[in-house]
Amino acid sequence: MRASALTLVCLSTFLSGCPKQPAVPVELPPISQAADGSLMLNASGMKFPTTVAGFDRGAVTSYRDNGTDISVAYTLKSLVSGVEATVYVYPAPPLVSVGSPDSVVEDTRRTLARQEFESCKAAIASHHADAVLLDEGEFDLSPDKFVHQGWRAAYRFETTCAGLRVPIRSELYLFCYADAEKKWTVEYRFSYPQTFPRDQAVEQFLSEFKWTSHGTVY
Repeated sequence: MRASALTLVCLSTFLSGCPKQPAVPVELPPISQAADGSLMLNASGMKFPTTVAGFDRGAVTSYRDNGTDISVAYTLKSLVSGVEATVYVYPAPPLVSVGSPDSVVEDTRRTLARQEFESCKAAIASHHADAVLLDEGEFDLSPDKFVHQGWRAAYRFETTCAGLRVPIRSELYLFCYADAEKKWTVEYRFSYPQTFPRDQAVEQFLSEFKWTSHGTVY
């Protein structure tokens, strides 16, 4: 029980996505708050409810002072499980097309998305020297009527918390050109102790977190 409790305290330090430094304080107007407590990124229109699938919203971190690169943390805690989730929203890799056929543009987007995925994987490996890639591949997410095509990777590594070695499972989900205008990337990171049951918590979060753009769900 002691190891599990300590793990819940320390999990938030294990979530590291693609390189995003330094962080700066978040101030309005990059983020606005609705009457129901939801936060909205004014640049992308993405909303972050106070709770999602039993996860409570936590820290908000901005990596650019204009609010275009932001992460929001969520935590699920119970007697039998603890999962830390972080949602990143930031600009998609730049793409300039001058009269290219649609098929060429789509192929280029796919190549750039794969490169971004590899960059995120490299960031995980750089933060955790003992990280073992368990599996990876394409991943389709359909929380609503739309299907978002992306990439997924799962890792196993250990970390030290209060003198104890704690085995962690970490999952990365990446979706580039996620919105209708192909301007934004949505990235998820989930981390939890391997000894804790997953209890479909990750799937429920992915399903219930809605992507929005200034009031429109996509």
